Amino acid sequence: ALARSAPIRVAGFEQLGEILTQVDLVIASTSATRPIIRLEEVQRALSARTDRKLMLIDLALPRNIDPALREFPGVSLWSIDDLSQRIEANLRVRAREIPKVEAILAQETTAFMEWYRSRQAILTITQLREHARAIQKSELTRALRRLGQLSDREIRIVEGLAESIVNKLLHQPTVRLKKEACRGNGALYTDALQTLFGLDPGEGHPDD
Repeated sequence: ALARSAPIRVAGFEQLGEILTQVDLVIASTSATRPIIRLEEVQRALSARTDRKLMLIDLALPRNIDPALREFPGVSLWSIDDLSQRIEANLRVRAREIPKVEAILAQETTAFMEWYRSRQAILTITQLREHARAIQKSELTRALRRLGQLSDREIRIVEGLAESIVNKLLHQPTVRLKKEACRGNGALYTDALQTLFGLDPGEGHPDD
């Protein structure tokens, strides 16, 4: 049934010699108590092949493939023990990499948590800057009105002075809030800033 539903060719055991001349890989796994693929058969098959190697994989116990083929030119023979040893060797190599992987995971987890905690402070920082800019704009407008007629250059100087003062005043609180947020103290400091400056914690969200 499987042969009819899939592109599989079914052949009798008596055709083994012919099959060996056509394939590149043989996987043997039968309940035979002695080798069913012998050195002589493979030797004849290889004589009919041109520049083609043959890989033999023996998954049976007792062995289905003549162990003498391991030393035969053009043949690569793998037993279930060989495969187990290769798997174990690969697992040992991977095991040696586990500490490196764990270190990378720990580093990236720490970086992610710092980033996530810093985002908790973004809303408060944004609100604080908007609050300061609003005050800057209001006071600058009133100051320019009081100063009377100024040249464009003088206006730019006054505007630059106001902006510089605001930036310098906000720099240290902003840096400190981000650091404390990364340490897990963000809620304490954001609550303090919101209370001191009258910021509304319900306006917006860091993910908006």
